[in-house]
Amino acid sequence: MTEPTFEGFQHYTVGQPYVPGKRHWPEAFDYNFRGGLHELRMFLRLPQSQEIRSTRENPIRFSFSTWDQGIVIIVSFAIEAGISADCPFSIHLVNEDERTLPKLDFPPGWGAPLIIFLVNAETGVLEVMRVLSYSNKFTRKLHQAIIDQHQQPFPADYDDRVRHIFERYSTRELMKQHARARCRTGEVD
Repeated sequence: MTEPTFEGFQHYTVGQPYVPGKRHWPEAFDYNFRGGLHELRMFLRLPQSQEIRSTRENPIRFSFSTWDQGIVIIVSFAIEAGISADCPFSIHLVNEDERTLPKLDFPPGWGAPLIIFLVNAETGVLEVMRVLSYSNKFTRKLHQAIIDQHQQPFPADYDDRVRHIFERYSTRELMKQHARARCRTGEVD
């Protein structure tokens, strides 16, 4: 069996600037699939030691939901004893030079890797970099949703649609009641 490979991964060093020369970031959560890789970026203003430790070590639950016939994908996560949030994703918003469609042919027992970055938004320093993988079943469902989304036109009112979802539902509701798929770190299927 051959391990999946991914191209275009940049070199990052914990304790160094996430992007050399950039010291300040807006406080935000960002989920992306670009260059064939999933990434979750968390920019927190002066992250506390517990947030850093829980991001580095604790189990994480993931889910995703789709809205408006798949035009909006919301990826939700909850770090045990730590941070939880929801991140909208649209393949149409990925820079064209990094936009690739995900693979559906992961071998049994393999899932897509996810790279998690926790960046101090005040200093720009990378506090945590963690690589995990989704379960195979979650990977296949999420990848199919991204492919389906790509086949639809990008709506002019995308931001309004996302805002409406976030005004109506909490992270807990999105993860428990509206998830198309769920997984937890370390799950193998």
